[in-house]
Amino acid sequence: MATQELNWGDPIEEFPSGEFFEGDFDGTITSIIYETNYSRFQITVSINPAEYEYETRGMVYDPDTPVEIRGYYSMGGTYDEDDPTQSTWQISNDGKSVTGGGLPRRNTRAVKLIMALREHSGVSMEGSDISSLEGATVHWKEVKETVFNPTTQENTDRFIRYPVSPVLGASGDSSAISNQEDLDEAYGLIQSVLVKNGEEMMRTRELPAKAIEFADEYSTEIVKLACENTTIESAIRAGKIVRVDERNIALA
Repeated sequence: MATQELNWGDPIEEFPSGEFFEGDFDGTITSIIYETNYSRFQITVSINPAEYEYETRGMVYDPDTPVEIRGYYSMGGTYDEDDPTQSTWQISNDGKSVTGGGLPRRNTRAVKLIMALREHSGVSMEGSDISSLEGATVHWKEVKETVFNPTTQENTDRFIRYPVSPVLGASGDSSAISNQEDLDEAYGLIQSVLVKNGEEMMRTRELPAKAIEFADEYSTEIVKLACENTTIESAIRAGKIVRVDERNIALA
């Protein structure tokens, strides 16, 4: 992933705002991997809120620097740093799968996360590979969990973000979710824009300006739908287009 080099001489506008996303929201998983955290295993998730979620919070959406929300979901097990082969699981080089170890306990956050994603995203899974969850878009909400701290002998409340439903859409109502016919039409518009663009790839931020050129062929609603980040991610999952990197898309 390309990153901008730190330059303290840059103007303030060059630095990301780091705006905090409060409350529940529709969001897309941009990265999901297995990791170790001290002596335990976890699943780490990066989520980008949907474009329309910015407007409801009075925030400005910039596709080049979207808000990224991280989530860490423990799955138990034991990691042996001195001899990783003795650990509960062995993580693949790309972080997308594990071998050995059997099943984590159902009350771990990792299990709760995966079960919720399976239910609300409609993504099917096989084995330990979690790569199919990248691009999944669901509605996320912080859920209160009470955990016992053996050191202090006290219960502590923590708020963990989980998928709680399919996307709700800009109106916050599940009835606002576009039907498949509308989505198929929006996919076709995105593909038409890429064909006309004539380049191997195109920046996602250019899509609204180029999609409006097809206003005579597509309704205003379809043009707007095609430009939403959730539609773009859906088109990628459907195999209509591909994501070249975090800023660019191309024809499949």
